[in-house]
Amino acid sequence: MLSRRNMSSITSIFSRSNAQRYSLTGDDDETLDGEAQSFLPEKRRAIPNSTSSWRLIGLWILSTALFTSLAVYLDRRAVTSRLGTYEKGWKTDFEPARQYISTEQVRFTGSPAFDLENNYFVPNPDPITYVGDPSPEVDRAWDELTWGRYILITRDEAVAALTDTFGDVEQFWSPKRGGYIAGVDMFHTLHCLNRLREDLYPDYYPMNPHPNHKLHQSHCIEQIRQYIMCAGDMSLTPTRYNPTRKGSYIDSDVKHTCRNFGPLREFLSERFNGSKAVPPICPEDKTFPEQGSRSCVISE
Repeated sequence: MLSRRNMSSITSIFSRSNAQRYSLTGDDDETLDGEAQSFLPEKRRAIPNSTSSWRLIGLWILSTALFTSLAVYLDRRAVTSRLGTYEKGWKTDFEPARQYISTEQVRFTGSPAFDLENNYFVPNPDPITYVGDPSPEVDRAWDELTWGRYILITRDEAVAALTDTFGDVEQFWSPKRGGYIAGVDMFHTLHCLNRLREDLYPDYYPMNPHPNHKLHQSHCIEQIRQYIMCAGDMSLTPTRYNPTRKGSYIDSDVKHTCRNFGPLREFLSERFNGSKAVPPICPEDKTFPEQGSRSCVISE
């Protein structure tokens, strides 16, 4: 049986233990409260104000825009370096001719129209006659466009312009002309167009009896088709309403961005028999014919 003294000791021990437990719990609560009180101001200081947020967003937008612009610029520059430009010359343009390339706006001519009495006419014809009934004047106009369209080029020019497409350029060497013969495609296409024009007037231009004539004309149609599609001119051509006809018709006399034809024609003339002409390399026992021909006097 426990004595009164022992019971008093046990009670004293439990009292101290509970007091310590409550004291520890109290200390923890005070510590947490203290930490919470000390952390709250720090959390409020960590949240940026609205001005700083908008500055960061603005800087992000600006840097993204600059990066995108730089990427687009570098991409376009790479394409330009690889392909060239319409204004300064494509990679496929004959290199010596590129310095003669310039651009201008030109309003086309020759679009037909209908007057209020339903008469068909051309209100704005070209000052030089390329169409209409055949005549020496029309033939001369076309000759001025296409003469001298085949020229001699150097071996270096042949290699630079033709190797990627054809490989060996020696197949283009002509012993009769004493050099590599080539033409500029714009003048080839003009030649094709003129041949098709002549076919419209078989009484004036006798039909070529050669069995390959129709094949050549088909080639010309294909050449012109591809040439037009390659140019990809997207200039807008409107249609004008005619109340007499109760319908619309196209007016193609619109402005286009073009390469200036004059300097390019001048370049070809100079390369054919002018100061920039490439002299033929003829055998030692052959001479040039007279009257400025660029051929060697030999037969193939």
